[in-house]
Amino acid sequence: MKLQLKNISKVYENGFTAVKDFNLNVEDKEFIVFVGPSGCGKTTTLRMIAGLEEISSGELKIDGEIMNNVLSKNRDVAMVFQNYALYPHMSVYDNIAFGMKIRKLPKAEIDCKVKEVANILNIYDLLDRKPKTLSGGQRQRVAMGRAIVREPKVFLMDEPLSNLDAKLRIQMRTEIAKIYHRLQATIVYVTHDQTEAMTLGTRIVVMKEGVIQQVDTPQRLYHHPKNMFVAGFIDTQINFIDTVVKRINDKIYFHFNGIDIISPESIENVMENYVDKTVVVGLHPEAILICQNGTEFAKVDVVEHLGPEDNLYLNLSGTSIRAKVSSELNIKVGENVRFSIDTKQMHVFDKITEQAIY
Repeated sequence: MKLQLKNISKVYENGFTAVKDFNLNVEDKEFIVFVGPSGCGKTTTLRMIAGLEEISSGELKIDGEIMNNVLSKNRDVAMVFQNYALYPHMSVYDNIAFGMKIRKLPKAEIDCKVKEVANILNIYDLLDRKPKTLSGGQRQRVAMGRAIVREPKVFLMDEPLSNLDAKLRIQMRTEIAKIYHRLQATIVYVTHDQTEAMTLGTRIVVMKEGVIQQVDTPQRLYHHPKNMFVAGFIDTQINFIDTVVKRINDKIYFHFNGIDIISPESIENVMENYVDKTVVVGLHPEAILICQNGTEFAKVDVVEHLGPEDNLYLNLSGTSIRAKVSSELNIKVGENVRFSIDTKQMHVFDKITEQAIY
């Protein structure tokens, strides 16, 4: 199955543009995740694929066939909603079987498919129960079961885990990953949760104000963000530091608060164009290396204990920088620590355009 969105836009009657010039090719058996802040257009895009929202302009194709004016029920897609959308008066069995009964499939075939899916989702023992007697995770499994038995070309999932508590969300995230690998299905998944996106998606679509910012694998989004928005959304702990580019003894440095970070050789030529200008350096917390032979000093303002790791907030002449270290270092608030910066993990952005230079 191939899903193609070409120049898709959604403009409402009041003139508000929810999605603008959206272009994406989804390959067969991909797990695509739409991620971004509330109001960025990710759910609207998903609903246009499902046929629940009219496409204002552009072209939607499934397996090469244009779907713009095809009714939702004829698109061969199955959607899992945030609120489960189960029939409260029906048993789990009947909820899963409902779509097949409407299509008048043979009873024996329906029974076989319901039980097969129930086994996959570990809800076989719940088939006789009503939704009100189930936990949130169990209800979400039933909703997924109802979608799976349809054997659609595309599964569409709209924030299916957002109503669950943290522990159950992690459990269900694992279950969804298992189901994906078992079914080898094409999935388009919407979430505002960066961790969900990074752990589930084969590729991730980062959106802002209806516009795609970057489409890439989780690893490339983290290590090669195209702009500051992507870098800050994927890693909410990243440090953005305004620095002045300096040339000292034929070497390029990024200067701030008395600290000089030497430029990686690979971008020295590019950075020549920015000498004496301000750029933004992006540093992941793990790029701040706390070590005895560190070349810089900082005072520890705050320590956040996270089990095996600690988040440190370092004070550099009024600039706060986050670092991530092993809790075994047992660093205390008020300590002065030595650190170095791993420039291999450094990003550099244009101060005005916020686009990545490196």
